[in-house]
Amino acid sequence: MKNRVFVDQLFLVLLAGILYTAFLGNSRLWDWDEAINASTAREMFQRNDWIVPRFNGDLNYNKPIMVTLSIILSYTVFGIDEFAARLPSALWSIGTILCAYQIGLSLFNRPIAFRTAFVLATMLLFCVEARAATPDAVLIFWCTAATMFYVVGTFQSRTPEELETDSPPKLRHDGEYFPRSLRFLLPMFVCMGVAVLAKGPVGVVLPTAVIVAFLCVKWVMPQNNQDEPRRHEGLEEESGRNDEIGVARIPKPQSFLNVFTFLRVLRAFVVNKITEVPAKLVLGMLVVLAVAGPWYVWVGLKTDWAWPSVFLMKHNVGRALAPMEGHHGPFYYYLFAILFDTFPWSIFFIPACIDVVKRLRRGTPFSDGLIFAVCWSVVIMGAFSVAATKLPNYIATMFPAAAMIYAVFLYHWSKNEELVAKIWTPLALGVYVFVGIVLAVVLVIISYPIGNKPAIIPGEAILSLIGVLMVLGGAAAFIVWKTSTRRTLELTLRCIFIVFLASLFFWGAGRVSKHQRYVEMFAVVRAENPDAEFAILNALEPSWIFYSGGPMTMLKLGDAEEFLEQNENGYVLARESDYEEFKTKKNFPTRIVITTPYLLRQRNLVVFAASNR
Repeated sequence: MKNRVFVDQLFLVLLAGILYTAFLGNSRLWDWDEAINASTAREMFQRNDWIVPRFNGDLNYNKPIMVTLSIILSYTVFGIDEFAARLPSALWSIGTILCAYQIGLSLFNRPIAFRTAFVLATMLLFCVEARAATPDAVLIFWCTAATMFYVVGTFQSRTPEELETDSPPKLRHDGEYFPRSLRFLLPMFVCMGVAVLAKGPVGVVLPTAVIVAFLCVKWVMPQNNQDEPRRHEGLEEESGRNDEIGVARIPKPQSFLNVFTFLRVLRAFVVNKITEVPAKLVLGMLVVLAVAGPWYVWVGLKTDWAWPSVFLMKHNVGRALAPMEGHHGPFYYYLFAILFDTFPWSIFFIPACIDVVKRLRRGTPFSDGLIFAVCWSVVIMGAFSVAATKLPNYIATMFPAAAMIYAVFLYHWSKNEELVAKIWTPLALGVYVFVGIVLAVVLVIISYPIGNKPAIIPGEAILSLIGVLMVLGGAAAFIVWKTSTRRTLELTLRCIFIVFLASLFFWGAGRVSKHQRYVEMFAVVRAENPDAEFAILNALEPSWIFYSGGPMTMLKLGDAEEFLEQNENGYVLARESDYEEFKTKKNFPTRIVITTPYLLRQRNLVVFAASNR
């Protein structure tokens, strides 16, 4: 059995290693956040400053230090380029997959654990985060690692025989859903502390909220287990199907809103001495402060407390209370975002949700694992649904939980034991084909001019082959569905989804990236004047900072003339429309050094200088 677990882990590492690192440096930095992070790491690396994050010469208040330090370490080994900037995210993501696998082993069995890790590894947005120089991969890893230590500290290690069966997980200490031993508690809170260094207070708030939510549900739920002593003395038991299989039954949602539920939780505190849990959480917060606090204090002292105050108040409290940078949406925003985030497995989103609800209501040996996955998902989605600022990646820390829910469904689905109508299988395959058709059509449309506007990615209609591959894959899946077993269909879908992701990241991203010509743009200017000093007029694209080789002066319309007059090596980068406005309002002789397309913006950029130089 140990060999089978090892083989699983080896396969997952190899799969993720290929998916996340192949052609990693082929596409240039164009995403706003990863260009900022890559540039911040370069500036700190060049200044030999490992404490204060700076972007374009100014303080970078966006995120704490963890992602930047990871990139700096990568720069020291591989040099400063796109591959080195993105590699840490790939490594963190591989670690997350292994953590998710271990959580699956503790809460379910080996087949479900493997499916959990495989589904997670091949989720669309998880792959994007694994191949981007952003803090999300770091945050997901440390939050998942903290959750893993909680789970393995709460539930017993399963025997080799249990790992291949549907036997329920067993608590290390009867009736206690929180670890006792410091060998689990200490690393759990250390991981939360490092997560705080990755993205701020959410690194401790989110995993703690998930754990507390799970504890509350377990304290409320009646426990019926004929093989074990009663876990919560004094709590009411229910009869029925649950008595037959020896598992707990999930209460109705409205039961959490009445006074009797509150009294049952209070009684659980008294009868089972669960008051130890808050004390452990308080001690854990001290560990988190010991891990994350020194850097926050240090950066505060070096910036006269400007960095901590702006980061905490603007980028945490501010984002929660009001939309920032135009990122907003309705309360139900994440119900739709999850479909994109977890694609292509989201073709099973509706049947998986129906299945998990029915399974919990009827009783299942995996009730603890499913309840934990649901609590994990609901807490994360609920928290960010309330927050004013919304982005698809904000709920990334719940991806392992979503993978567990999909994995449990697929496990039973592969054995024809799903608790949903059989029609959901062809419907799911049809959704995948439909998405492929839409993608192919959209990619063709955006490769040609529309009216007076130029093409978004000119001459790239061939990218529609990605959608065509999806359609062909879906057609192949339909044939397998009609002619073979569910197990064969599941294996077919895995291969189809890997092909889709490979075509998207290995080939498609590179072709789109060819249309970003900022490297060539700056090279032309450097060839004309090796001592060129750059400024930006009105607009900012962080990738300009990265590819220019250093900080660039930010200018408003009235400042450009003065900059060119005072800097004999001065060059100004602007959108073509801003340059035309400058020429109209300012009687200053200039010349265009180079014009280049503005990636995905259907407009051009120009670099201009004083005409007498």
